[in-house]
Amino acid sequence: MKNKTLNFGTAALCFLFVLSLIPIASFAASGPGVTVKGTISVASTPTWDAYNPANKLMYVVDSGGNELSIINSVSSPKVVATLRTGSSPWGATPTGSSCGKDVAVANSGGGSVSLYKSTSPYALVTTIKIPSVNPLYKTSVPREIAYAAGVLYVADGAGQIDVINCATRILEGSVLLTAFSSLNGAFYDSVHKIVYFADEGASSVWYFDLSGNEPSCEVPNVCLITSIGGNFTDSPAFFAEDTAGNVYFTDSVANSIRVINLVDDVPTINATQYGNFYNTHEFDAPVGIAFNPVTQEILVANTAGSREFTVLCVNTVSAFCASAGVGGFHLVSNGSLQGYGLAYDPANHYVYATNENSGSVSYLSG
Repeated sequence: MKNKTLNFGTAALCFLFVLSLIPIASFAASGPGVTVKGTISVASTPTWDAYNPANKLMYVVDSGGNELSIINSVSSPKVVATLRTGSSPWGATPTGSSCGKDVAVANSGGGSVSLYKSTSPYALVTTIKIPSVNPLYKTSVPREIAYAAGVLYVADGAGQIDVINCATRILEGSVLLTAFSSLNGAFYDSVHKIVYFADEGASSVWYFDLSGNEPSCEVPNVCLITSIGGNFTDSPAFFAEDTAGNVYFTDSVANSIRVINLVDDVPTINATQYGNFYNTHEFDAPVGIAFNPVTQEILVANTAGSREFTVLCVNTVSAFCASAGVGGFHLVSNGSLQGYGLAYDPANHYVYATNENSGSVSYLSG
């Protein structure tokens, strides 16, 4: 079974080339196996975070305060630097050596991606403008970024995927999707060399295959993932990957977690889904997601209702999951948490959660 590039016509799906282009307060939380260790004050509206393994720092973007907070992830984490960003920063990702190991930040309100030095003195390196190729949008809306082999792949709310050569700092082009598209998440599956994009507007997940298994799905030809078993994707948001190479994504409208598997080397949305039981509050508009390889648990940030965190078992390694089984879950609750983005820190085995309505970042252990 091989997927083919989805054909919306040359006007709807094409590759357009662009020329020249802080104090810490500890508090307790409920839920077996998971503890909220404390919070760190940042700016007004932190949305997303990303961990940089090269220097063991956590990067937090603040869409309301237009700031990038850099957190030293140690036993007692603290903010070591705060930088001004472009307008309404949304996503952030560390890059590799071909990109100077800079940190890329998507400025959703400014139609650009900025690169910052990842070592002290932290400073802006350059900003790359991204024009909108969608006639319905005056400007692009960069959101999350995936980095792979010297290239930045940007999920754009204007219904396009932006491709930036990170080494040359040049926007190579943008792929326009459907008239309904509005992208949120971007994720690089380094195990299978596939870049995924969550399209909440078109209720779809797209991908580029960088492995060579599907030449028809290489840049600039983007492919659409099909579902099996009669289930469908409603509003995909963000991604995480477990140690077995399974990719999970949150579906904020369907209140569920979906799984992407490879069938004959082709990404396929599995019929199995976790949650979708709104009345039992397993998931309530889940958005942020992170995988803890030590406990083999997935932590999910619910952005509606009482905004609890849901811990989902995908293996039976932890004591809780040994009794609850795969698919078992428990809630981590605290009235001061307003989680949105989640990122795992392997140095301390913390999961950092951005509290978008309380100007803080919580770090959890489990």
